Amino acid sequence: MYTKRGRCRCNDKSRFLQLFNISSFSCRFVFAFLLVFFHVSVANSSPVAVEVEVDGVGSTLKNNVLAYLTLYLQKDNARLQDSTVKRLHKKAPDDIAAALAPFGYYNAKISSSLTKDETGFHAKYVIDKGPAVLVDSVEISITGSGEQNRSLEGAVRGWKLPVGKILDQALYEQEKKRLINTAINQGY
Repeated sequence: MYTKRGRCRCNDKSRFLQLFNISSFSCRFVFAFLLVFFHVSVANSSPVAVEVEVDGVGSTLKNNVLAYLTLYLQKDNARLQDSTVKRLHKKAPDDIAAALAPFGYYNAKISSSLTKDETGFHAKYVIDKGPAVLVDSVEISITGSGEQNRSLEGAVRGWKLPVGKILDQALYEQEKKRLINTAINQGY
C-alpha cells in the first residue's frame, strides 16, 4: 500500500481492516459506543437549578447583596455544573461582605447553607450585618500653597459626609473625588 497525493491506493476495504486487525463488527461496535457515550454526556449536562434566599437585611442591602452574589448571578447559566454551584457557594460570604461594605457594615456575620434535592440546589444566607461604622469626626486641612485658596476652602466647607452618621463608602469616595478635582482645577 502506498499513498499518492494523500489518498490510499487500496481498493479493498477488507484488506485495510485486515492490515490493522480490525473487523467490520468491531468498527460498528466502537462507532455505536461513541454515539451512546456522547448522547449520555449531553443528557447529563442539563442545567442545574439553583434557588437563592437572602435573609436578615432590608431591601436596599438585599438588592446589593444579590447584585454581588456570584451564585445568584450565575443561577440561570445553562452551563452551570454541580461543582461550580458548590464553589460559588463557598465564595458567597466574601461576595456578601463586599456588598455590605459600601453601606458601612464591615463586621457582618453570615451563616450559609446549601442543600440539594430533586428540584436542584437551595442556597440560603442569613446575614447579621452587625453594627455600622459611624463617622466619628471629620478633619480636613489644606496645607502648602493652596492654604489660602478660596475654592479649596469652599470645597472643604461643603464636605457632605456628616459626623455621627453611618459611613457611606460611595458618598465618601464622591466627596474625596470632588476635593481632588477642585485641587486639580485650581492647578494643584
